[in-house]
Amino acid sequence: MDDVFDRQSDRALEGLSGWLYLKDNGNIADFLGLRILSEKKKEKLRLTFEGRQKWLEEKGIHYLLVVPPNKPVVYPENLPEEIQADRGVDGMMQWWGYLASLSSSLHLLDLRDELIARKAKEPLYFSNDTHWYHMGSYVGYCAVIKRLSE
Repeated sequence: MDDVFDRQSDRALEGLSGWLYLKDNGNIADFLGLRILSEKKKEKLRLTFEGRQKWLEEKGIHYLLVVPPNKPVVYPENLPEEIQADRGVDGMMQWWGYLASLSSSLHLLDLRDELIARKAKEPLYFSNDTHWYHMGSYVGYCAVIKRLSE
């Protein structure tokens, strides 16, 4: 990827249609399934978040854990084809699978489905950044409000 000064950046991965993905934040490795969560790490995360939930519920406060998906999860079709072909199980899916196997009582909201369903209608992430576009945050907001109202 050339910048305006004709220098190469090793921090950005150029995808299809001019999309850029940040390489050094772990998102690509996570998308490829290279970031493996140990059983110890998954259990520590479970205990931490279940502990917070319990503490808040004792005070009459509802707790909902919402983890927005990374850009490669929502827009894998714009990654280079060789990366798309090597997709693995990312860290969130590893952890959520672990929680499901234990029938965890943790209140979770996975925004993947809502974002993936909506992306055909309008952009949700910036093509040249890792952050949500305003509509992406709105879709996430609506999903959170819907879940909390239930």
